[in-house]
Amino acid sequence: MAKAIRGAAVLALLLLPAMAVAQVGLSLPPVQDDEVRGVRFGQFVWVPFLGIEGRYNSNVFRQDSREGRSEAGILTLRPGFSLGNPNYSWLHLTWDASVDVNFWFSDDPNVRKQGRVAAETGLRAEFFPKSVVGFYIADRFQRTSTPPNESSTQRYDRNFNHVGAGIQVRPGSALDFSLGYAYAFDLFDRFSEGDRSFHEVRLLALWKFFPKTLFLGDVDWRYQQWSTAQTGFRSGSMPLRAALGVRGFVTRQLALEVRAGYGQGFYREGSDVQTFIGKAALAWMPTPFTLVDFGYQRDFEDASFYGRWFTTDSLRLKVAQQFLRRVTLAGEFGWSYLSFPRVVPGTGDVPGYSSVTVSQEQRRDHALKARLEVGYSALRYLSLKVGYQMDGILTGFRMTGTTPGGAPLVDYGGWWVHQVFGEVQVLY
Repeated sequence: MAKAIRGAAVLALLLLPAMAVAQVGLSLPPVQDDEVRGVRFGQFVWVPFLGIEGRYNSNVFRQDSREGRSEAGILTLRPGFSLGNPNYSWLHLTWDASVDVNFWFSDDPNVRKQGRVAAETGLRAEFFPKSVVGFYIADRFQRTSTPPNESSTQRYDRNFNHVGAGIQVRPGSALDFSLGYAYAFDLFDRFSEGDRSFHEVRLLALWKFFPKTLFLGDVDWRYQQWSTAQTGFRSGSMPLRAALGVRGFVTRQLALEVRAGYGQGFYREGSDVQTFIGKAALAWMPTPFTLVDFGYQRDFEDASFYGRWFTTDSLRLKVAQQFLRRVTLAGEFGWSYLSFPRVVPGTGDVPGYSSVTVSQEQRRDHALKARLEVGYSALRYLSLKVGYQMDGILTGFRMTGTTPGGAPLVDYGGWWVHQVFGEVQVLY
């Protein structure tokens, strides 16, 4: 198989947006032990932890059944911490960090050579958050290691960082304005075709016209560049998103958010995307320990390889139940419909292929995700978790062609992955 093609398929997966989430102010209460965990320094609380996770993955390289599959057992050591000051005055600080050290067990030697270390950390500091004028700084770094779409020693070690700062102005109890700037980069250790960066400016205006209901206006603009552009596929852009909406509580148990707007990609070459963007989200708590979270979202994203961009329509449903403030049962289902523009690759357009045909000139994919998880806070120092997760792409898309040497190549776009996991976490 052509590794360049499969790398592009992986990158398209990495760029998929998150499923729509309600995030409208309702959540389950913390478990009982959260109130006593952590080391306290004045108003700050530091919670260190160490997790040990075992996981079974049915399809490490996300291959179609016609291409073969590689199973694996994965042992992960996960040290980390969180730091914050929930009872803040002039400074509100949150900081979290974790590192994953992975050990792979499989009959496939290429699986055992996949990425060892992943990491994530995020810091946000808000200065004078209760004053008329305040400002913030924030940074989020993620290092991930994703296997390719074929059994290979190649892997996609990705480094993503998003750093920003902004000013917040609150001229009255009902008004809140925020203007921010951020810079972000995506850099791969050994896959320069995926490297990109962008500058981002965002303006957010909030008007609380009822005590628990607000009107919002949100404008986001980026100047985005790929380090390796490719005619007909990757190109620089200046995506603009603007939306108006309402967010608030209908009752104490029911909250919602609705927003609608316009998005355009402003691509430097080729077809452009001009589309409606929006979100509708609902959260309901029929009891203090039951949460139903439903959301729909429409947006667009860059496609690293096929079609330059794609639109997404996403649905998400989450149901969570807490028992005795120690046991949490949560189930989640997400679906996204990905729609690409019309593309007809020509000879030489696809690396590794001397000739190529595609089954769909206008590619259409269905991305599915399901997850079931049970968490148990056994003691102040001990937390347990077990779960199951399913991910997949349903599509009829495939590429067929030949190498420069005349060998036939077929790349299927669909795949399924099943995972079972369990984790023991020691906290202080």
